[in-house]
Amino acid sequence: MKTIKLVCISLTMLIMLQSCRVYHSETVSLEEASKSQKRVKVKTNDNKTLKFNKVVFEDGQFYGVKGKGDNVSKTVLDMDDLKQVRLHNKSLSTILGVAVPIITVVGILVLAITNWNGPQIGDIQPSN
Repeated sequence: MKTIKLVCISLTMLIMLQSCRVYHSETVSLEEASKSQKRVKVKTNDNKTLKFNKVVFEDGQFYGVKGKGDNVSKTVLDMDDLKQVRLHNKSLSTILGVAVPIITVVGILVLAITNWNGPQIGDIQPSN
């Protein structure tokens, strides 16, 4: 029962960590963000966090774009209202998305192997 609980917790963590995104720690300007065409995480002056698929510059104004296809929504971004603009770190997100599951699976296997007592065959008693 203890092993089943451990496996369930590990698989839950594995699923949750698959969708994580890592952002660079340094702040960039809206102009740099629009040129990069990467995902962006924005923190406003009132500590709200907004995430966008990209930032675009249209008609003299920056917009944060969410969605794809027909479901696109744009939010006006004013640099005076923003504390941070951080770009998505695709390489680190990929590394963590691959490394965390591998480490989790290896950890589960190590625990399973070290706790295994071999096959149990009926009521056979060892002879003296």
